[in-house]
Amino acid sequence: MKRNKGVIGFFVHHRVAGNLVMLVMIFIYPIKLMSQLVVRYLSQGQLGTPLEPMETNDIANLIAYFGIGLLALSLIIISLYQNALRHRHQLVLSDYEIYFCKRTSLAWALVLATALVSVVVAFTTELLVFAGLVHFSLIFTVPLLLYLHDGHRARTGTARND
Repeated sequence: MKRNKGVIGFFVHHRVAGNLVMLVMIFIYPIKLMSQLVVRYLSQGQLGTPLEPMETNDIANLIAYFGIGLLALSLIIISLYQNALRHRHQLVLSDYEIYFCKRTSLAWALVLATALVSVVVAFTTELLVFAGLVHFSLIFTVPLLLYLHDGHRARTGTARND
């Protein structure tokens, strides 16, 4: 039986490694390209690597591609935390761990919504810069959302009664 688990573990390990390679190739490279485009745009061409001229349609597709990838990643992470909450009794989660799962799911739901807004803006407006900059709003919106969530929990007395 141990040999069987070893073989299954070997295939699972290589499948996870293969998926991570695909994530880097398909998802991370567009993030790098988008970052270069934003730096070039904000510095009016003074900073960053010179890139080949891109058409507006290419930029919209890149932003949409990034947004859809972030949306999918957010759904996966939210699903993992919700699964942990669903099995909280079998996992013997502490009150803090339950709180952490809920809070993190909420933060990733905001990331998901931001990615969705970015995709919609990329295809419905001609101001593609705003579609790319929507993601920068997360620097402010995630801490604000978590602050408001924690304040609501303190006001309603649910800080210890999850």
